[in-house]
Amino acid sequence: MTPSTRKKILIGGGGIIGLLIVALLAAPLFIDVNSYKPTIAAEVKKATGRDLVLDGPIKLSLLPVPSVSISGVKFFNVPGSKNPNMVEVKSVTVKPSLLALLAGGFEVSEVTLVDPKIVLEINADGKPNWEFAPSVAEAKPAAAKPAPSRPLSLGRLTIDNGTLIFSDSKAGLSVVAEKANFSASVGSLDGPYSLAGGADVNGAPLRLDLAVSAKGTAGHNAEMSLQAGGGKLAFKGTISELGPNARLAGTASASAEQLTTFIGALVRLAGQPEPALPPLLAGKFSFDGGIDVSQTAIAAKDFKMALGQDSGSGSLAVTLKPALAVDGKLVVPKLDLDRWMATLARPAAPQAAAAPAATPPVAPRRGRRRR
Repeated sequence: MTPSTRKKILIGGGGIIGLLIVALLAAPLFIDVNSYKPTIAAEVKKATGRDLVLDGPIKLSLLPVPSVSISGVKFFNVPGSKNPNMVEVKSVTVKPSLLALLAGGFEVSEVTLVDPKIVLEINADGKPNWEFAPSVAEAKPAAAKPAPSRPLSLGRLTIDNGTLIFSDSKAGLSVVAEKANFSASVGSLDGPYSLAGGADVNGAPLRLDLAVSAKGTAGHNAEMSLQAGGGKLAFKGTISELGPNARLAGTASASAEQLTTFIGALVRLAGQPEPALPPLLAGKFSFDGGIDVSQTAIAAKDFKMALGQDSGSGSLAVTLKPALAVDGKLVVPKLDLDRWMATLARPAAPQAAAAPAATPPVAPRRGRRRR
């Protein structure tokens, strides 16, 4: 091939690629994606019985990778709820997998939610707001649809400055997670899963890292790390299944600079008021050992534990069903009984004593005025 022929081929190929790029850039200008907004809202209404509002425009982009973005998304809550909207999102961006598109399929490669606010409520009658009432036509049983050839897959989900509000009026439970910034991925309904990020939950900063593998012969391999209130919980092992009958087996560790502060933070994360804890639990804490947890039994094997200046090791097994039974052993090389007895003799928890401490500053000042 002569140099002039190669030059012509390169020029021709470059021209074709340039035309393709121009076409991809111009194509969204000729596609009115916003015309689909009424159809999208109607389908959501049919499936859920609630309104979906898309205040902002829908934008389509083909370069550098295909993406669709929607702003001003609002999904209505059930009538009579504390919050008018169940879901509010400033903007949603969805990017499909380019390889899947070239192969004739569709997979979501990335979803980004900016300033999402999700409200989950259970009313006084015990009915959750995520139970939907589809239209009559949609509620009728339909013919079974063939299972999809490919499992559900979500490459990456990014939550930027999210808010989650959960309230249970019947149980008196309330959890508010703010400033949530998370990155998650879902390989399929059976895993693998991953979640990493942090949020302020009921005023307590939380950091969570979770990784769950696809299911194997022994179940799912799992690693979890949770940090809050100056303490850390960690687990590495297996989960038999993803459901209420799951069994966890592996190694667990816990550490805290102040055990009472750590427990209080965990309780607040669960939406409960901080309990009044005995002074006996104050101090630096650590735990490391094997655990086996199921609905019928809880076991801690070959663990090492320390609280303050005291430490111990041992094993403990608690059988819950069919009858309660406890079996275990604990070895404590050294125990300062004088310190423990003195601690037990103190008034109940520091929290209980601290509660009325908010008012005393007023009384002394009044006394000085009388003098």
